[in-house]
Amino acid sequence: MRSMVGCLSLVAILLSRASAADAWMRMPYDDAVVVDRSPLIVVGRLDGNSIQYIPHERQLGGLSWEHHATLIVSEVLKGICKEREIPIVIHYGLTPVVGGFVRRDAFEIDLRGGKKAYPAGKIEIYDDGNSTWGLPSPVEDAGTDNIWFLRRLGGEYGREPGNGNFGIRDPEDLKPIKLKEYILAYLSDSPEAAVKKAMRRLFEVRERGQDYLDHLEVQRIIHEGDKAARIPRLVPYLRNGFSWGARDAEDALLAIGKAAGPRITDAILDKNYEPVRWTLIRLLARIGYKDAGSRLAQIFDEPAFSECRSSIIDYWGEIRYVGSAEILIRLLEQQDEFWKNQKLEKGWTIDPTAPNVTKGRVEKYRRSNEYQAAISSDNSARHPSSFVFLTSTQRRTYQ
Repeated sequence: MRSMVGCLSLVAILLSRASAADAWMRMPYDDAVVVDRSPLIVVGRLDGNSIQYIPHERQLGGLSWEHHATLIVSEVLKGICKEREIPIVIHYGLTPVVGGFVRRDAFEIDLRGGKKAYPAGKIEIYDDGNSTWGLPSPVEDAGTDNIWFLRRLGGEYGREPGNGNFGIRDPEDLKPIKLKEYILAYLSDSPEAAVKKAMRRLFEVRERGQDYLDHLEVQRIIHEGDKAARIPRLVPYLRNGFSWGARDAEDALLAIGKAAGPRITDAILDKNYEPVRWTLIRLLARIGYKDAGSRLAQIFDEPAFSECRSSIIDYWGEIRYVGSAEILIRLLEQQDEFWKNQKLEKGWTIDPTAPNVTKGRVEKYRRSNEYQAAISSDNSARHPSSFVFLTSTQRRTYQ
């Protein structure tokens, strides 16, 4: 995942009709998948003078658009391309910005960050399809040689197969030229060995390459031995969060079912898995394992588990764990006790006179809302009468 650091300070995007423009939460695509799905992969550069803005005509309102441009090809890595210049489509969600600024009838993007001297011909591919937050360009300058992963796509968002010009629609469809050796590894006769070699030479791809290697290893585990023997070998891969291997391991454990519950519960209590405890707890609920309720109750108040308390509450709701009622009643009472003793004035969330106090209150406010949302969510409908009581206890919306 690309970092959001500096994005808000460097990017000012003004959508004059932002509410009418569509955005979504992008899912990341692994490099091997991007290579495999792209029939044409080339090294090339965008002709800045060729960029055309094409607004879409929509029957039901709202705004979307695409851009057409000419790509100057210098090398073909995969597929067949005999022309030196080819027309491409930059589908909705990716917007080419020349010289750090672009204004259209539907939007305005300023990437200059207040800089007076900004390269006039620099072409950035701004990701404005990512839930309207936007992310930096996947390459420094699309007007210089980079690696383009091209597909023939159709539909308003480029989500459907097409038979027109090649194009891109995801940030992963464009990568810097310095990753060429790494990309070629996936096209070699022995991609696993080639990726390992590229990882040793290129620091930038070590994490991404490891995702691919984890995926391969998990696939081997899935096809070896009986299901019970796979569990202890799969659980460690969950530690890698949203990586390819972790997703594969989660799917494999779901397929095993309740038999994986004890191992997953042990992992939740293991400090090594602290960053993904909420994922593990969610997995327990998804496989229908009901025997972890009391063990999670024992650690609920421990500071080390504060970040995943709402996940524990959700899990208790899923398994209808009556033993949690007393804990949650106490939790709500603690929240109420804290807030009734606070003297809050307008602007208290940004009060600079007592930064530590303000920070503590804001954190408490976040926790209060998080816990109450979990307790009063649709879980209450699945809980026995003790939880119905919880939803009727006095609570306060802290503003």
